[in-house]
Amino acid sequence: MARLRGFISETSISVIEMDCKPFFISKPGSVLYRGSNDHVSSFKKKTSRLNDRIPRDTNSDLHDELNFYFRRKFGWNVRNGVFASSSYTLSSYFGDYCYIFIPVGKFEYVWSPVVNDLYRFQQCNKLFSQKMMKKMYDSTKKPLTDMIYTVNDAWADYIIVTRLFGLETNDIRVMVNKPPKELKVVGSQFFPNFGLKNGEYATVYVCEPTFEEWVETYRRRYKVYFPNEIVDEYIDYDLNKAVKSRHEISFKCDEYYLIHPIYENELIKIIKKYE
Repeated sequence: MARLRGFISETSISVIEMDCKPFFISKPGSVLYRGSNDHVSSFKKKTSRLNDRIPRDTNSDLHDELNFYFRRKFGWNVRNGVFASSSYTLSSYFGDYCYIFIPVGKFEYVWSPVVNDLYRFQQCNKLFSQKMMKKMYDSTKKPLTDMIYTVNDAWADYIIVTRLFGLETNDIRVMVNKPPKELKVVGSQFFPNFGLKNGEYATVYVCEPTFEEWVETYRRRYKVYFPNEIVDEYIDYDLNKAVKSRHEISFKCDEYYLIHPIYENELIKIIKKYE
């Protein structure tokens, strides 16, 4: 490819157009950006690493579980793809530099109309793998020092650990280090929801919540997603809408170009040509 002192020549622009024709035919409507730590003075063709990508910021258990459900739905490891977005601000977060991104040759892509950046979902504690939830459950359930005991015939026959859920409740709270299997709670004016009069008592049955009970309560409280649910929000069509959304898009391509943003106008001309 011909270069003129760091600038892209007309010949090189024509080569980029031919190399990336499937992308332009898809009518993206605008350019996409990708963050990178490489310094590119004009343009650079790069080889994708779709098989051996190690997640930089995402928990490895979550990464693998997401890819499992992405493979089942789309046939490839979407989290191993090459990510880009029409948002310069979002893309620049993932590298020292930010360039225009264009896939070379045939490509596939996946994006979500709902999720703008999956990494942010994780950072906001809205997305957990099953393994991550199990580790949380195992690491925080003992010792049982702050528990809510429910009356068997009034509410339920299992208890909820408040330290795990952060729940605010009017249920009876008892502080014990080693709770017995049964406790007798005396009724008073402070616990009218149990229907106990002063001096009356009810038996409280003590047990730890199962993992399934813990997860159900945690998710109901904090509105979190599991990988299979979040993958349901992704689609692999309507590239123009994906670009307009400014959400992240994962591309499956063998190669791609990184092009300096100063050449955006030239690339926009090519995009308009195919509309």
